[in-house]
Amino acid sequence: MTTVRVEAPARLHLGMLDASGEGARRFGGLGAAVLWPRVVVEATVASEGLVVEGAEGVDADRARRVAERCRAALGDAGGARLRVLEAIPAHVGLGSGTKLALAVAAALAALHGRSPDPPTLARMAGRGARSAVGL
Repeated sequence: MTTVRVEAPARLHLGMLDASGEGARRFGGLGAAVLWPRVVVEATVASEGLVVEGAEGVDADRARRVAERCRAALGDAGGARLRVLEAIPAHVGLGSGTKLALAVAAALAALHGRSPDPPTLARMAGRGARSAVGL
């Protein structure tokens, strides 16, 4: 595969709760996906290294940090060019960080022929430690 496109919808996070106090996850929550805004990430095989680009107003630095973390988890599986075509506005309660991180992780994994299960994908992206609503 030479190009992968991943789209991830924003989400409304409606609250944190401790449903029973007996499970492995300390917090749960309630959330709902919304169709817009969304994250759209495109990853393409590159000859070597990592190139990250973002449209105007897109946090390419955040995407780069996640991509470097994911490439380390994948064992630096090869070169990649990552383009963030659309992003969710940051710090407005729509899961921008989680959705960007998961989209980047999913794109890089698929680009290099990997299909990690959701918990592994979340760990690669460094997300889901508290509520997992955005996962």
